[in-house]
Amino acid sequence: MRFWTHIPASLLLYLLLIWLFNLPVNIPGMVITGLISVVPDIIDKVTGKHRGFGHSFIFLAPAILAFMINISLGLSIVSAFITHVALDCVTKKGVPLFYPFSETRLLYPKKEKSRITTGSSREVALAMLIIFCLVPVAYGLTVGMPDLEEIWAQDEELENKTENNSAKEYIKRDYRGYYSPKSEDKKVEVIVKVVDLRRNYSNSGRVDLNESHINQTQD
Repeated sequence: MRFWTHIPASLLLYLLLIWLFNLPVNIPGMVITGLISVVPDIIDKVTGKHRGFGHSFIFLAPAILAFMINISLGLSIVSAFITHVALDCVTKKGVPLFYPFSETRLLYPKKEKSRITTGSSREVALAMLIIFCLVPVAYGLTVGMPDLEEIWAQDEELENKTENNSAKEYIKRDYRGYYSPKSEDKKVEVIVKVVDLRRNYSNSGRVDLNESHINQTQD
């Protein structure tokens, strides 16, 4: 891959790690990340071995020392190396990640036709996609990104509200099913009709009521 793909990719990963670790964004850290992202190719040009030591996991050794000095510097080295190797693995030649112990190249995807040729239009499209993702992340971290703890707290609060609403709705349905006001009104209406019938029959001298007649009235 070309430098114009490696630099934005390394910056994107660096900014995401800065956000995850809740560290302050600083311009020097971004500049260092962009510069380190092209160092593997420079090392290979100096040594004369294309994708040799510069693309080997040995390159991560300085990152361990950098983390002891400054976390941001360590994240810069890790971001630059990981994105550089990951992008070069997508090319047709791949990366000998365990060089000089092994020259077996790490390649993906398996189909060669699906891999990207360095400097091709497909690499340009990939670079544009990375930049498209980088711009909002950089803007968000500069202006203000949402805090992860706040996001998790909001999710928990929303989940609790949903559970409470579900419980209340269940109780409502249960109450309506067994204690419906409409069903109570019907019972009262039937009782009133029976009482009125008894009174009418009593006034007319017919005290004994026919049970079947009362049932028909209730219907």
